[in-house]
Amino acid sequence: MPDLTIRDLDEVVYDTIVDQAEVMNLSVDEVARNLIRLGLLHDVEGRVVVADSIRAKTKGPVEDSTDIIRRVRDRGYGSGASA
Repeated sequence: MPDLTIRDLDEVVYDTIVDQAEVMNLSVDEVARNLIRLGLLHDVEGRVVVADSIRAKTKGPVEDSTDIIRRVRDRGYGSGASA
């Protein structure tokens, strides 16, 4: 598993993490991992940026679902008709 080193962490933030670790009987690393996980889950803007980046790398144009449905229908698929 990769390691992450955080430098110049605000002392108040660090003290809060240490206090939380002591009260919850967890290691400082466990509390930090949980906080990062929680932050990522609630970072809507960050998730949108990642999704946009993935979409930009997608090859070819994205088809409109309506066009796909019309083509399938026009070929006679899904209409109950036997081929």
